[in-house]
Amino acid sequence: MKKKRLLIATLGTSPAVVTEAIDLLSEQGQRPDRVCIIKTRDPDVNKSYELLSKHIPVHCGIELEKPIEIQSYEDIDSNEMAIKFMRHACQVLKTYSNNYECYVCIAGGRKVMSALLALAVNLYGAERLFHIWAPRDLENDTEIRIIRSYPENVLIKTLHPKLGDPDSPRIVDLPLTDA
Repeated sequence: MKKKRLLIATLGTSPAVVTEAIDLLSEQGQRPDRVCIIKTRDPDVNKSYELLSKHIPVHCGIELEKPIEIQSYEDIDSNEMAIKFMRHACQVLKTYSNNYECYVCIAGGRKVMSALLALAVNLYGAERLFHIWAPRDLENDTEIRIIRSYPENVLIKTLHPKLGDPDSPRIVDLPLTDA
């Protein structure tokens, strides 16, 4: 029996990186069945998650797992927090890999979250580890502070930009070691 696909994604203040990952994976025949978000407690990040938690089930037809929230407010700001996050990231991968093919997107969120999650992937494995490249003008226009007031039709175009052009968002695969 084929395993279902899970997108594990770090989230910051640009929710479009998650919807772009869904769209790009779908375009490549690897549409996720579920999405697991890793995020901080930052108010703008929470607004990004709230937007996605309403948008993804309705517009993408995909369910979200309960979000994984790091303990500190804005960042991993101590050695102890880095170790704790790393352990948590490893546990997430070990737990989900039993039932899912894991596709891990580290394009959003804090740099240290992405770095530690990438390290965890290289320890525990995943089908794919990647980030989303987007042109700077598109990247700047997807911040939650800007898009939260968009009308629905503009919001959908922002969260699901046209794909396939040289200046469209694209997946950049990152190297994996044999876990």
